[in-house]
Amino acid sequence: VLRFLLAGLDANPNATWYSLATADGAYLSAYRPPGGGERLTWREQDGDEAVYRDFVVGPDGAWTALPETRKVYDPRTRGWYAAAQDAEGAVWSQPFLFASGPPGCIPSRSIPGPDGASLGVWAVEYEMSYVSEFLGQLELGKTGRAYLVTAAGEVIGHPLFAPTADVAECWIVCERDGKKIIAEAADHRDPWLSAAYARAGREAGWSRATFDLDGETSLLAATSFPPDTGLDWRVLIVVPESDILGAIKRNSLFTGIAAVLIAALFLVLGYLYARRRLTQPLSDIAHDLEVMAQLDTEAPTRVDASRIAEVDGMVRAREAMRGGLRSFTKYVPAELVRELMASGQEARLGGDEREMTILFSDIASFTRISEELGDPGKLVD
Repeated sequence: VLRFLLAGLDANPNATWYSLATADGAYLSAYRPPGGGERLTWREQDGDEAVYRDFVVGPDGAWTALPETRKVYDPRTRGWYAAAQDAEGAVWSQPFLFASGPPGCIPSRSIPGPDGASLGVWAVEYEMSYVSEFLGQLELGKTGRAYLVTAAGEVIGHPLFAPTADVAECWIVCERDGKKIIAEAADHRDPWLSAAYARAGREAGWSRATFDLDGETSLLAATSFPPDTGLDWRVLIVVPESDILGAIKRNSLFTGIAAVLIAALFLVLGYLYARRRLTQPLSDIAHDLEVMAQLDTEAPTRVDASRIAEVDGMVRAREAMRGGLRSFTKYVPAELVRELMASGQEARLGGDEREMTILFSDIASFTRISEELGDPGKLVD
């Protein structure tokens, strides 16, 4: 039987005791002592006392017997034994303080005999410190916490509790009037827990609410264990509102900043595009027109074409003006037009009276030369 109990203990690392109590008061168990390791105990009733035969299980699995001792112990007087006798199936005990320190509970089940009478009770002891360790590993928002409390308001799971915690810390185990007790949620040192417990109340089932603490709003969710578990425990989850809405606000801020940066980038790109495709070509056309204003129709142009229709239209108009000026200079000396433009006077019909000397000349034999050439174009050239 002890080997069977030891195998069960090894298969379930969260259990601290695997036990069998018989109807004649014998008690056999495999357990983990507070200092670590594994031990076995076999206790038999002998008068008003029980004979203890204990064994230490070594790392290699070998058993080392300890000296026999005698103490007053009868498992049949324990609450978990009596509860199993009265139940049809497995039943959980109310949490209580183990000798090792932290609170725990015991699921137990009676073993019926052939005649229906109980042969004894199987029992497994669980320390609630493993529950607190699990609660401490949960990630609930940024700073949220989860708690486990009984219907009576006892705290049996707290994320900040550690098995090595001092009683004075009073996360789960407290000391009152020189006696160790399980901490109560109503006046717990954790203000989140006490406020959440007061807000959730004692009603079973699922509920959610909000409460304010030190000017900060927190979200609360509370739920009870299913009725078929036989556990009247509740899970309380508290998450500051800022843990959830804070991320949303930060995301909104980052989105706004990103939108401003993108808008600024598009403005810069739009400016550069306009400068390259519109502003610079217009400036170049203006420069070309200034050169043409000096009747320099042979100077190279800076813009020959554009994808923008309006700018390309101005380029074509400039080229048409260049062609007209080039034709004009064939009949009027360019220097004369420049002088006229430099004087600021408008060309008009009329003239000035001046004393002038005029030379009339002719090309000798022009008639004969023109007849011999025969080509009007060569004559003009």
